[in-house]
Amino acid sequence: MSRPTEFITSDLLNSTMSSVIMSQQTTAVEPGGNPLIEIRNTLCITIFIVISFILCKGSYDCLRQWRLRLNVVIVGSGPVGLTAALISAYSKRVANIIVFEEKNRAQLFARPQQIALDSSSISFLKTLHVDFDNIEGCWQHDRFYTRIGIFQEYLLSKLERLEDANVQIKLGTKFTEDVANKLGSKEYRTLVVVADGVLGLSAGYLGLSDEFILQSCQSFGAVCALERLDVPQFPTPETRVNRLKLDLSAFGSEYRLPELSQAAFDLKIYGTFRHRYLALTCQKCESNLLRQLRITTDPTIMRNIFQESFNTYRTKGERKVSDMEALNTRCTQRLSEIKLSTRRESVIYIQDEDIVVVVEGDAARNLNFNLGFEVNVGFLGVQYLDSFLKQLVDADTEDRLLDALKYKSRWSQKINDDLIKYRMQDAMKMTKPRLNHRKTDALSKKSK
Repeated sequence: MSRPTEFITSDLLNSTMSSVIMSQQTTAVEPGGNPLIEIRNTLCITIFIVISFILCKGSYDCLRQWRLRLNVVIVGSGPVGLTAALISAYSKRVANIIVFEEKNRAQLFARPQQIALDSSSISFLKTLHVDFDNIEGCWQHDRFYTRIGIFQEYLLSKLERLEDANVQIKLGTKFTEDVANKLGSKEYRTLVVVADGVLGLSAGYLGLSDEFILQSCQSFGAVCALERLDVPQFPTPETRVNRLKLDLSAFGSEYRLPELSQAAFDLKIYGTFRHRYLALTCQKCESNLLRQLRITTDPTIMRNIFQESFNTYRTKGERKVSDMEALNTRCTQRLSEIKLSTRRESVIYIQDEDIVVVVEGDAARNLNFNLGFEVNVGFLGVQYLDSFLKQLVDADTEDRLLDALKYKSRWSQKINDDLIKYRMQDAMKMTKPRLNHRKTDALSKKSK
């Protein structure tokens, strides 16, 4: 892509300085002149030429910046992908936006999973003029809960209503290798944001490595899914319980051994009334109970823990999980280590086509357990995007482009580090102390 440079200004400067020198030489050889007047004239001419040069260069830079734009291609129309499109649409440095999505509109709207937006995500989305009063959902403290299909429909409608932005939304269009090979523009640099989820292949089509790095989160966890098709699909606040005590002595003598350290379990119940999920986590420690739950081969133990936990801490109005219903739940058999998987390459530059590719959302990082807060990590990933767009447009040298790519890499690494250090634990903690906290020593029911 042909991009304007500043080399023309050096020629102008050279010619200007040559004119000044010639003027000085001409003035110096004139006989009978007043030296002070000659010096003053020379100084005035020099100042005039320098000021003219500065004004010309400033006008040239302004014109160059005004003309430069960026094409943005979004792969995936999940919450993260559509938010990236919205950021690009509000940017004055973007010329064209194209969104590729394999699913059609009806399939997107029908997605049943619930998302829980924390205060950081809500504040960020409000800067993009997201009106939560017009989104079906519910509030609890500083969190907003809605169904993912409803949120996607809102963002799609908002993008379609933007008149000043040139946005093309291609629903039902799969991003293939042939499409990837046709990207690029002779007029503008192209930014491709890949946000097609854990199983997406688009990053590979664009040349990014499929290698992931596994990191331990220093915690263990288990999850359970409960589906009740006879219950309405309404957004529902989460229930969080910290320092849950488990009494499993009825399951055998190995669960009655004295504890060297007390395991602190955290429980979260989330999702809609129809699609309910439970997550149980515990940080690494030298607890016998924790060790037994990691090596158990009895599937009834974890099922019993989830059943009794749900029946104790369920939302008011929800019915209990019966023994027959518990048999149909999908839950992990034992506690397993929670690990974060991050893509080794999250940004690349394709020089021949002048294309920058970044990976965001679950396509960039994901946990081996769904703990109900991953969408907030995805929003953190795209909060850098507005600044990154400006840096890419202004990057008229290799050094400036490299600085922009380093900026994106550092941002991604910080999110990964924060997720391991404290964000996962924060996602399981209560925001406010619970009143009348109920003890949970009733988890000793012997499974039939």
